[in-house]
Amino acid sequence: MMNIVAEMEQKNVKGYLTTAEVARRFDVDPRTILRWVKAGCFPGTRKKNPRAKNSPIVIPEQSVEDFEKAQLIEPENSVRNN
Repeated sequence: MMNIVAEMEQKNVKGYLTTAEVARRFDVDPRTILRWVKAGCFPGTRKKNPRAKNSPIVIPEQSVEDFEKAQLIEPENSVRNN
C-alpha cells in the first residue's frame, strides 16, 4: 500500500509542473522559483495536496509559458534584471 501512495505522489498533476521542473526550464535554483511564486509570477500555483502541510507546490504549465513569453517580449521587466 505504501508503494502505491509513493508512486502517486511522484506522478505529476496533469497540466502542472513541479518547482524543480520549472527551475530546470529556466536554469535557476528551485528556491528562485519559490521566490517567483511568492512574487506572483505564476498565477494558479497551488499545493499538490492542499490538506498536507508539506505538500509540494505545482505550477500551471500555462503560467510558466506566459511568464516565459513575457521575459522574451519585455527584457527590461524581466525577473532576472531586478
